[in-house]
Amino acid sequence: GVRRSPTLQSLVEHVQGGRVIVFVQTVRWLPNEAAGILTWLGAGPPNRFVRVSIKRQANGDTLLANLGHELQHVVEVIAAPWVSDDRSLLALYRLIGHPTNAARSAWDSADAKWTGDQVLRELKGFVAGAATADER
Repeated sequence: GVRRSPTLQSLVEHVQGGRVIVFVQTVRWLPNEAAGILTWLGAGPPNRFVRVSIKRQANGDTLLANLGHELQHVVEVIAAPWVSDDRSLLALYRLIGHPTNAARSAWDSADAKWTGDQVLRELKGFVAGAATADER
């Protein structure tokens, strides 16, 4: 994926340079029909730990786009060094995101949505930054 998507490559490099350790797994099921989810695991100075779970039913490009979406969430956590537990992670998304269900138990961000879409465009062969006819 990183060879075909400059955005995904940039995300991976950003995450590798951060103090957030990411465990990535594919799963059969996620709540609320989510394609991916970021879960807080813990913190132990100097690092913080999160898990990215991606539904394995997605095809290759969609799975990579979902990974890009979730890695953008990791970048958001890296940018918020005060996030140190589940509660502060929720506070971050109350600041920068929007709820994705009525119970307000799942959150997303516009940046992660855009990033996942951009990764998919790049993987499908669109030139990074070029607008398609539908986007114009």
